[in-house]
Amino acid sequence: MTHKSNLESDLQIHISITVTNTSDTLASVNEKVTAMTAMIGMVFEKMQSPEEKEWAAFARQNGGVERVLESDDLMRKVIEKQKSGAKDEKGPTGKYGQLPTTLAEFERELGKDVDTVLAENTKAFEQKFGAVAASLREVNVTIQRQSDRVIEEVLAGMHAGPHERILDKVLSIACS
Repeated sequence: MTHKSNLESDLQIHISITVTNTSDTLASVNEKVTAMTAMIGMVFEKMQSPEEKEWAAFARQNGGVERVLESDDLMRKVIEKQKSGAKDEKGPTGKYGQLPTTLAEFERELGKDVDTVLAENTKAFEQKFGAVAASLREVNVTIQRQSDRVIEEVLAGMHAGPHERILDKVLSIACS
């Protein structure tokens, strides 16, 4: 009987230690996730364009994004502000193609899922990505050329005598 109670006691202690360790690990993971979430939030905030910062300020002034989305008056203000900004920047269509002109069109645009929006903008993304890739290839070629020049200079200096490494021609003539 005592052996059985000793085993049960040991098992309870072992389970208690395991639960404590699991709880500590979970708390640590929770802290790390919270820190990462805050960091990601800061990164996205820093990456915002001036236009996005302006829209975020507009939403904050009017009670937040949810309140703006729920209010027809605020949504109309958004459409009007978007129209005036689009005319200033790139004509009647703005940066991202044809802008919605009515509240119903705007709500339909907001209701699209991410896959649909990505599919609609794939061509523009591929063109921009191609342009960036081409410029990166040009930079890579330039870096390779500069690297080759540096290597040639170093190798030339290694195979030359000390008198050939003198860059001051007056001193070079005096040493010869």
